[in-house]
Amino acid sequence: IFIVYHQITELYFSLITHEFDQLSENENLTGEEFLERMKRANRYFSNLINSFEIMIEGMHKDQFLKIRMALLPSSEFQSGQLRIHDIYSKDFFNVN
Repeated sequence: IFIVYHQITELYFSLITHEFDQLSENENLTGEEFLERMKRANRYFSNLINSFEIMIEGMHKDQFLKIRMALLPSSEFQSGQLRIHDIYSKDFFNVN
């Protein structure tokens, strides 16, 4: 369950990255297209948040911890896609 769930999250991250890439590469972006793609990306994020229950309900806590501890010291910060999303979400123009 842990491995399959992780693969599902990576696929959702790929979909989100695709939406962000499309936004950043479109030189003639309209407000309507921007809104449509952001709504789609938000739906993907919502699915990710809501789908976490699948892993919670599908695994016993001790099973999860056994797998998680075997993966130490890795973390979500080592995910290339998560780093890309972090960069996309930064406001580089209004940095305090």
